[in-house]
Amino acid sequence: EPWLGEPAVATDVNFQIIEFNVGDTANVGEVFLINATIRNNGTEEGSQTVNVKVDCGDFVDSNTVTRTLNPATEVEVDYNVVFPRGGECTVTIDSGNDSQTATVTVIGETGVTIESVCDANDNSRIDDDEILTCIGFWVTGEEVPGTGESISDAKILFLVELWVTNGDISTLPASAAKSASWVESVINFFAPAATVSQKAATEVAAGESFTVTTTINANDSIQGLLLSERLPEGWTISEVTTAGGFFKPSESKWLWVSAGSKTVSFTVNVPANASEGNYSLSASLNANGLSTSSALNVRVSNPEVLSVDNVAFTGSSFVAMGSGVTSVDVQVYNLGGGLVFNGQSAGNSLSFNGLSNNGQILANGVYLYVMTVNGTNNQMVRTDVGKIMILN
Repeated sequence: EPWLGEPAVATDVNFQIIEFNVGDTANVGEVFLINATIRNNGTEEGSQTVNVKVDCGDFVDSNTVTRTLNPATEVEVDYNVVFPRGGECTVTIDSGNDSQTATVTVIGETGVTIESVCDANDNSRIDDDEILTCIGFWVTGEEVPGTGESISDAKILFLVELWVTNGDISTLPASAAKSASWVESVINFFAPAATVSQKAATEVAAGESFTVTTTINANDSIQGLLLSERLPEGWTISEVTTAGGFFKPSESKWLWVSAGSKTVSFTVNVPANASEGNYSLSASLNANGLSTSSALNVRVSNPEVLSVDNVAFTGSSFVAMGSGVTSVDVQVYNLGGGLVFNGQSAGNSLSFNGLSNNGQILANGVYLYVMTVNGTNNQMVRTDVGKIMILN
């Protein structure tokens, strides 16, 4: 007879663990299966959350699933885990009404490292397809399976170095740290041989966008370049170029596996509610922890509200009177509706000497005009049709 579990008095929904299959031992780096069978000993159909947790002290992993069961029906729950290091671990499953715990002895002294996972074919080298996989983990920020870690900026540069030099992973220390001589050699050529600079507008209005161009010059012997752009809070970037590298949009970072000259550009979007003042954008270029940087100072001004009080023709100029005017556009038409003059000018006035667009003297008479008055931050006022008299 199957074990129906507790409580003795049936409740509406009662998920009991009738089987819990966990091996006594596991090997480091191998997939370990946790299996359980859940039975609804209640009197009604219901859904409950089942949680599986693995606790090895400094390594904790868990998974939560929701299962729906009719009365007296069963379902299996499977969960795979990869233990990164040896030792004693506890595995607990909780169905909401019942819980069970088992102890697993994990065999193996060498933990699962990011390097070993990236080395998918176990040849102790980082091959072409493998470095691209590692870069993919870095771009998304996802944890590398079995390690409980995501790939940091320093780590991805280190992996690029392994790929470039065809370094042997099996000879690396557990910390995967570079030797002092390697760091010293990088310092010797990196500091004078890599630069980063930025160009952009020095003043913008709140709510506007502007383009930043960043130029990198690095010695070809440098392997692995990481460019990080730090923006003021609330500012965003878009329309990014990569110069053949990989871009991580969540952190505004670029990665190249080889050095040389690079130029990238991107659009910076200033929030409409940005306060007036001076702001700094910082570009940092990194090669395995050794970096150089460049700061770009931008002033944000609150745009003056465009206000047009009146427009007029003085006999020699069209003038827009008001505040916040940055430029004017004027179109002049004959009474038949034909365009005879079209002009633009910065400021609040545009000179007009009675000549058409092709340089001919306009005939005496009445003409119609329309003026478009422009302000900052795409502000614009289009006037009503006005009349002028030309007497040559």
